[in-house]
Amino acid sequence: LVVAEANRLKEPSVVTASTGNAASALAAVCAAAGKQAIILVPESAPKAKLVQMVLYGARVIPIKGSYDDAFRLSLEYTTRKGGLNRNTAYHPLTIEGKKTVGLEIYQQNRFKVPDVILVPVGDGVIIHGVFKAFYDLKAAGLIAKLPRLVCVQAEHSAAIHHYIRGGKYQNAKRTDTIADSISVSVPSNAHLARKAVLESRGFSLTVSDQEILRGQRILAERTGVFAEPAAAVTVAALNKLQGSESLGRTEQIVLLITGHGLKDVEAAMKSIRIPASIEPTVEAL
Repeated sequence: LVVAEANRLKEPSVVTASTGNAASALAAVCAAAGKQAIILVPESAPKAKLVQMVLYGARVIPIKGSYDDAFRLSLEYTTRKGGLNRNTAYHPLTIEGKKTVGLEIYQQNRFKVPDVILVPVGDGVIIHGVFKAFYDLKAAGLIAKLPRLVCVQAEHSAAIHHYIRGGKYQNAKRTDTIADSISVSVPSNAHLARKAVLESRGFSLTVSDQEILRGQRILAERTGVFAEPAAAVTVAALNKLQGSESLGRTEQIVLLITGHGLKDVEAAMKSIRIPASIEPTVEAL
């Protein structure tokens, strides 16, 4: 949607700050549309994500700092040099773009509203996009209720979680988490994310890095779906909620898996061991 907007405005370049996923997608779409993608990423971004951006022809600028530093610098860049800035939540069409996942859930669920949707949360744009999808469907008279939305954050990057729980916003002081895609100190869509959770009668929780890696492995072994750590937080959360009264035993629960594990193989290597090689003999086998 943002690249379509760049076409409408006849803007040749699109600028964004990203930990990798949004940037990879933007680089691909810009390549197809003949646009120049200018991408600022924290230097800690996984190499697999950086490779995609560079191959798609994007101008990639690693920043010696955090995602929040990249976000700030990208805004300064477009203020001085121009270009369409598609930073998450900064450009309103990013929320409309994320909204499509909610519409797809509704369609693929045979036009029924699930009871609960667990969503990985960093900036807070995806969870509000999902909320807006079902809010719009309800406003159009197509559905009678909203799904309860569950905000799942890494415990060291949980500004929105604490905002939902306590009602007072504070930046996250530490954002060192294996879930790089949701590692944010200053979430740009915190207010609308909180609104989405409260108006849908949902709740929030956090999971540790160890719980995330365990969830990643459970998902892979039981479903054949390899998720990156930021996506596996929903599995970790479901595992953590087993037996609690927060989720009903007969409720239909959707886990949003937002990124493929091949984007961050190094993270997965922390919880597995590759077997040693053997001699090519029957005895060794």
